Amino acid sequence: MSDFTSAIKLMEIQLGHDVEIPLTTCSNGSASVRIVNGYYSEGVMSYILTKTI
Repeated sequence: MSDFTSAIKLMEIQLGHDVEIPLTTCSNGSASVRIVNGYYSEGVMSYILTKTI
C-alpha cells in the first residue's frame, strides 16, 4: 500500500463523518477562529460554518 493510499484511508476513518474542525483566517494581523462541521467523502473535504469564537 502506498503512502497516498494509507493517507486517504486514514482520512476516511477520521473525517468520514460529521466532525468539528477549527478554521482560522488572518486579516491585518488579527486572527479569527471559527468552528466548522466538516466531513471527507470521495476525495473532497466539505465544511459548513456553524459558529464564530
